[in-house]
Amino acid sequence: MRARWWLAVATYAIAAMFAVVLVPGSWRWSALAIAVGAPLLWRWWLHRAMARHGVAAVALNSALRTGNFALAEREAVALRRAFPRPRHVDRYAGYQLAQLVLRQGRLADAIEILSEIDRQGGVFGHDWSIAARLSLFHGLRGDLEPAERWFVEAQARAATFVPWRFNLALAEVVIDLRRDKFDDVVTYFARHWPEMERTLTGEALRPLRLLRAFALASVNGARGAGAASMHLDALRPARVEEFACLATEWPALDAFIRTSLPS
Repeated sequence: MRARWWLAVATYAIAAMFAVVLVPGSWRWSALAIAVGAPLLWRWWLHRAMARHGVAAVALNSALRTGNFALAEREAVALRRAFPRPRHVDRYAGYQLAQLVLRQGRLADAIEILSEIDRQGGVFGHDWSIAARLSLFHGLRGDLEPAERWFVEAQARAATFVPWRFNLALAEVVIDLRRDKFDDVVTYFARHWPEMERTLTGEALRPLRLLRAFALASVNGARGAGAASMHLDALRPARVEEFACLATEWPALDAFIRTSLPS
């Protein structure tokens, strides 16, 4: 944020300098007022638009708190129609909409929404996450070529922006599990799990815990099932509905979720 502020200050200063130096005579002060005032007016309008957007998003946030994702999706669509400008606000609303569509298990729709947002220029501060989500969504569908391509793109975007570790862990684990690399996933979790528990929030850790249990159950038979149960117990009180969206196009994971968690 500080870098963006100094960039804005530098832009205003350069505009003012050119207005003073290049514009002749009586027009000089008018040009100076326009050069400095236009960007300030733009920033004022932008802040007003974002404030109005926040007020209008109350119904969306209420639906999210109650877990009514279908209603939240309708509110998000209405919000995008009501606020088509500024474009980056509309794209951020689309980014949120894709998460809601995922929660309903519609992976193809979520991919379409995020792909269009990325083509339009992305969302400042979230471009790495868009790539990571596209990698994850393709991986959940079993489309491994685009999943791996987007994973590489996410790594490149995150390298210069994201300061914390394991931001791409979910996509990486899904790709490996889809390639039946259960042993590799078990080893990965055994090596990194203590640090994951220290650095990730509970919400971010829950799907990883589920996938760790899935990998353990897949690799070691009855012994693995015993180890998996420990991680499933840590998810309580989890229900099928919480994770079903991850398995709408993954029969093996869907079977594991439905036999391991209450409906």
